[in-house]
Amino acid sequence: MRIVKIAFLSVMTLMLLSSIFCESYTAEEHLERGIALTKEGLLTEAAKEFEKAAKKKTDYVHAYYNWGMALSELGRFEEAIEKYEEALRIDPKFARAYFNWGLALGKLGRFEEEAEKYEKGLSIDPNYPDAYINWGAALGKSGKYEEAVEKLEQAISMNPNDGGAYGNLRFALVALNKKKEGKEAFLKALELFKSQGKDEDAKKVEELLQGLEEK
Repeated sequence: MRIVKIAFLSVMTLMLLSSIFCESYTAEEHLERGIALTKEGLLTEAAKEFEKAAKKKTDYVHAYYNWGMALSELGRFEEAIEKYEEALRIDPKFARAYFNWGLALGKLGRFEEEAEKYEKGLSIDPNYPDAYINWGAALGKSGKYEEAVEKLEQAISMNPNDGGAYGNLRFALVALNKKKEGKEAFLKALELFKSQGKDEDAKKVEELLQGLEEK
């Protein structure tokens, strides 16, 4: 019985020490812990670490940004948007916060607002082809197909090896009744996915192409 009691006290002591040490972490250390937890897929725990970093240092833009990303991964998009807004209050030129804000809006089906965030982010940092792809996709979902084609072609000019850009381009072109060009874009996407070993993406494109041929 005495051995069990000693072991129990030992665990309680460790818990107390852990709590004390945790309180002594700097904002930067909480951020590093959060990033490490994110890499392990422990997103709830990561979000808590980013929250602690933000509370320790209220103008810590990277704490709010990473907190927002963790919340987005957890599907808590409204909360994530609040953190991106806070990051941008601290640093209005933080383009990636706009890009991730756009992604969260897209998950909520708010495509016109999503497109606006990509536009704002790209006005700060125009050298981000993925944002052009997402902007084009959001415009397409908003029914603005000609603008969507423009943005997707911009993305392709910046990175000709992105199959996703060609895939999104196909949908916008078909919506504009440019079926031949749309099929060519899809075939290019398939070629790129296969050459890059992206088998799942290639399979999806092949299935869609097969469905089109059967119609």
